[in-house]
Amino acid sequence: MKTKQLWIFTTLFLSLTFLSLGYGTLFSEEKKLLKTRTFKTDFISFNLSNQWNCKMEGSEYVCRPTEKEKAKEALIIIAAKIPGKDDNVKAYYTYLKEPKKIADFQGRTIASKMNVIKYKEIKGTQWVDSIHLSSELRDFYTRYLATVKNGIAILVTYTVARSRHKLYTAELNRMIQSLEVLAKPPQIAGPKPKPVKKLESIITGDRKEAGE
Repeated sequence: MKTKQLWIFTTLFLSLTFLSLGYGTLFSEEKKLLKTRTFKTDFISFNLSNQWNCKMEGSEYVCRPTEKEKAKEALIIIAAKIPGKDDNVKAYYTYLKEPKKIADFQGRTIASKMNVIKYKEIKGTQWVDSIHLSSELRDFYTRYLATVKNGIAILVTYTVARSRHKLYTAELNRMIQSLEVLAKPPQIAGPKPKPVKKLESIITGDRKEAGE
């Protein structure tokens, strides 16, 4: 099913990223002053605190906490592509309502637990919003937001360690509420329309459109 193509790279990327970072002891956190900034691409924008860093990696945008230890706990990936015939919110809903099977680091197959599946409107765009446990990495929650708009299919995922999920929920919810699709509808090639001239009536002095 072509719909799955948006998720294939995400799964592989998450597994390799967290494996390379390793699982270590999670240190105590200090409260810091958070400043919000806007992250923007050609097709999407959202707000995130200054404790995250986003950059292009391969064909996806990847956001990680700036602190090394926290980078083991959470990850955001933003992917986009030209939609195929199976890319639509109904197909995404159907795909995400089912458990996903993955292999853990020991090669054992596990099935995810789907906790939430719904349609969600954010800033005038309808998204499929779903939360799974162990769909990308064992004992990690992954929230999926997928949509198709103005000729582009977009998938935003954030993956957080189950044991640290509550620490990130408020900030990531604010990020999701700020999601805005910036992609513009494709322009149809053709001659540019001639500007409409304003003509002044020689009788009344009123201005009117040419051809009226």
